[in-house]
Amino acid sequence: MSPLCVLCGIVEESANHLFLHCFFVKMVWARVMCWLDFSFITPPNLFVHWACWSIEGSNKRICKGLSIIWHATIWAIWQARNFKIFRNEVKHVDDLLSEIVVNSWRWSMSRLNMQTCLYYEWNWNPHEAFLRK
Repeated sequence: MSPLCVLCGIVEESANHLFLHCFFVKMVWARVMCWLDFSFITPPNLFVHWACWSIEGSNKRICKGLSIIWHATIWAIWQARNFKIFRNEVKHVDDLLSEIVVNSWRWSMSRLNMQTCLYYEWNWNPHEAFLRK
């Protein structure tokens, strides 16, 4: 197997490249940032990236919710990589964003003990859903 990233085929694959710096993955993060109405500069490694996502304000519910979205994004990227390797299927950025939104909504409903939030509400404004009690 080639040591090159299976998503871009240009750079040697590493965790930092795969999850942060691959041009395909940068498009995924950009869509997530747009969905959340965030501005964000990609840090050099996953540890710093995680730290940036885990210190959003003082509200613990928002921190937990953003953590779930971060994990859903990492999971979607990992699955896209594996789909390419094992099924030779290429996922599109819009499909990954949809998976991220759906999975983060499902995971949040089960893990945050928040008031019921319809999918369209989550898709429109997850921040508001985090603040529901």
